[in-house]
Amino acid sequence: MANSPRPSSIAGGCLCGGIRYTISFTPDMDWPATKNATCQCTRCRKFTGGLVPQLLSVPTANIQPPLSSQQTYKAFQTPENPTGHRMFCSNCGSSVAYVNTNRAHETEIYLGSLDEEVLCGRKGGRKETEWGVWHERSGGLGMEICKTQRHIWIENAIPGITDGMEGRKWLQEPPEGKPFEDCDLAELKAKLVN
Repeated sequence: MANSPRPSSIAGGCLCGGIRYTISFTPDMDWPATKNATCQCTRCRKFTGGLVPQLLSVPTANIQPPLSSQQTYKAFQTPENPTGHRMFCSNCGSSVAYVNTNRAHETEIYLGSLDEEVLCGRKGGRKETEWGVWHERSGGLGMEICKTQRHIWIENAIPGITDGMEGRKWLQEPPEGKPFEDCDLAELKAKLVN
């Protein structure tokens, strides 16, 4: 499957629409996106309610309007990570982004906050089937934005459920430790025990 051309921008926001953002894709940004990761740390899981939250790191200056300028914007700082700020909507509670104050020039957007049209494409024709309603889709950049080759906090992976993703893996977060590839958590545990 051929890659879609680099978009000039993509949009997203929270569930209620209190927070809306547009990310500009400048020529210096990789396409397809490469600065993305899954994270299985307990904080990301609890913040999003998802087993494997996915994030895309973008230059903070490329997000307009600034997330912190929006009325329902709130940030939560966990006591065990004083440099990490998790951004959410105070109205609907949607998880939107993460910023580490040591790298404030980058914002990590939770990919689930991107608009449906960005991820899946625009809905077209509607068809009734024996399995339910099916909509044709056109466009959609999910493959180019979400295909993650970097996985962090694999130490918290659930064997047989969240440990088999392809790509480079870290037990915790880079630069801590050496990455590994091509083995699941059970194989890694066997290597560590022996």
